[in-house]
Amino acid sequence: DGAILGYSEALGLYLYWLDGELQFHDPETNTFLRTWDGLETLAEMSEARAVAAEARADAEATRADRAETRLAELEAEIRRLRGE
Repeated sequence: DGAILGYSEALGLYLYWLDGELQFHDPETNTFLRTWDGLETLAEMSEARAVAAEARADAEATRADRAETRLAELEAEIRRLRGE
C-alpha cells in the first residue's frame, strides 16, 4: 500500500510515511500526534470559535444595556405616575 513504518527509540514513537506525509504514533496512548496541518486547522477552528463567542458576548451586552435602559424608563414612568 506504499506505507513505510519505523520505530524511533529516541522519540518512543512509531513513524509512518503515509500518502506522502510523515505521521507519528504514540504507542503508549495509541494515538497519532497532530501534524502541522492538523495543528493549523485546530488553530483556525479555535479562532473561529473565539470570534463567535465574542460576537455572542457583544450581543448579550447590548441586550443587557437595552434592558437596563428600559428598566430606567419604566421606573421613571412609575415615579411620574405617582407624582414624585
